[in-house]
Amino acid sequence: MKHKPFNLNPLIQAILIACTLLSLWVALSTTKANKGLREENKRLSERVTKLPEAFGGVGYISAVGEDYIDVVGYGRFLINEDEAQFLDKGDKVPQYILERGQ
Repeated sequence: MKHKPFNLNPLIQAILIACTLLSLWVALSTTKANKGLREENKRLSERVTKLPEAFGGVGYISAVGEDYIDVVGYGRFLINEDEAQFLDKGDKVPQYILERGQ
């Protein structure tokens, strides 16, 4: 009894079609995820551009020097090195620093 050789062509074609469909699905889902991330990034960028307006208010740091900070509506406060590393322009001034002026 002689056996026919097994034809691999249909199996190879099915695997290629499955790989193609999987690649298309991954590409489409990645594109959708990227679109969502771009929209989120745009929304966050718009929020960041509006932040400086809030920083101009009373009680926010307008300038930082080596040993001082200028606070809108309060003036200049002396600070030490440890405090200086945690305070940046635009930050709301901690209450304990504002109490130094009383």
